[in-house]
Amino acid sequence: MQLLIVTALIASKEILLRTGQTVKLELAPLDSRSLLQGDYVRLDYKISQLPPEVAFGDNYCVQLVLHLDENGVFQFKEVHNKDKRLAPNEVVITGWRRGDRNRLSYGIESYFVPEGTGIEVERSAKYGIVKVNKNGDAMLVSLSP
Repeated sequence: MQLLIVTALIASKEILLRTGQTVKLELAPLDSRSLLQGDYVRLDYKISQLPPEVAFGDNYCVQLVLHLDENGVFQFKEVHNKDKRLAPNEVVITGWRRGDRNRLSYGIESYFVPEGTGIEVERSAKYGIVKVNKNGDAMLVSLSP
């Protein structure tokens, strides 16, 4: 039974990696070292801090609509309304409330890098390349300057 659960988790991530839409998100690195895990870049995305006027009630889990801007970067557009059809240049991403009211995380906030390279990656990375499926699940694939 445990093997079946692990296999299902791996399969779901593999499907997301193969079939998810590629999304480029603007980011701001925060920290590059974990004593127990080695080098990694802890990421914060521009879409993680929503404007104060954005309201999504007391929901812990929130889906946002992102739209592709003229620079090829996906930006926050609005809280997703399931009755509204997405435009071809839009995707939905699922986030979870952190701390204050309009701060979200997406499960794509850590990126492990070869030992000794964390600070350099932190300095050069400007974007996170993410795969997002139709349900809004996200997987960080790479970082981009």
